[in-house]
Amino acid sequence: MVGVFSLYAGEVGYFDEELIELLAELASDISFALEKFSADEHRRRAEADLRSALARLHEVSARLIGVQEDERRRLARDLHDDIGQNLTMIKIVLLGMRRWSAGGEQDEIHEAADIADRTLQRVRALSVELRPPQLDDLGLVPALRAHLGNTCRHAGIRASFIADDGLPSPPEDIAITCFRIAQEALNNVIRHAGATAVVLELRYAQGALILSLRDDGRGFDAAAAFAGAARGTSLGLLSMQERATLAGGRLEVRSQPAQRAGSEVRVTLPLPGAT
Repeated sequence: MVGVFSLYAGEVGYFDEELIELLAELASDISFALEKFSADEHRRRAEADLRSALARLHEVSARLIGVQEDERRRLARDLHDDIGQNLTMIKIVLLGMRRWSAGGEQDEIHEAADIADRTLQRVRALSVELRPPQLDDLGLVPALRAHLGNTCRHAGIRASFIADDGLPSPPEDIAITCFRIAQEALNNVIRHAGATAVVLELRYAQGALILSLRDDGRGFDAAAAFAGAARGTSLGLLSMQERATLAGGRLEVRSQPAQRAGSEVRVTLPLPGAT
C-alpha cells in the first residue's frame, strides 16, 4: 500500500526541524497502523476462507461416508439374498446327487458340496462385516455384542461386553459411527496388539454415548500414531478420528507401551436433544 501525507502552512518557515520530525513520526505511526489494519483484515479473511473450506470438506466427507454406508448395505443384501441363496441351492443339489452317484463320484460330489458350504459361510461372514443385520433390525447394543463375540471367538481372544441399562436409542448416523469405530478399533487390536482379552463398554453420561475398547496387549505410541494419521499414513486411526469429528464427538487413545499395560480407544458422541 502506498499513501501520501500532505500538510500546508500559510506562512513561510512554519515547519521547523522539530515539527518536521514530529510529523514524520506521526506519518510513520499512521503508516504502521494502516499496514497492521490491512494485515489483520487479510488474516481475518484468510481465517474465514479456511473455516469455510473446512466446513465444505466436512460436508463432503459426511456425504462420502453416507454413500459408503449405503453401498455397504446394498452389497450385504446382495451377498446374503442372491449369492448366498444360490450357493445354498448348489449345496442342496450336490447333496441330492450323492444318492444317485457311484462310489468314486460320491467323494467328488461331497468335496464340491464342502467347497460350496465353506464359500457360503464366507459370503455370510462378508455380508455381516459389511453391514450387520442386528444394526438395522435390533439396534446398536445387540450389533456390538454380536460383532465382539464373533470376532473375538475367531481370533481366540476373551471378550467382555458391558452396556448401561436403559441406553437411549441413538440416531442412525450416531449408531453407525459408534459401530464402525468399535469395528476398526477391534480390528487394530487383533492385527497389532497381541492381546489375550478385550473389554467393550457402552455408557451414557452427560448427554453423550461413550464407547470404550480396552485390551491387555503390548500397547503402542499413541502420539506417533496420531502424527501418522495427520500425514495420512495411519488410515484406521484417521478413519475413526474423522467419523468422530463429523458426528460432533471426540476420539481419545490411551496407551503405555513401556509398561505393556494395553491400550484404550474411547470415543464420546453427543446425542442430539439429550441433556
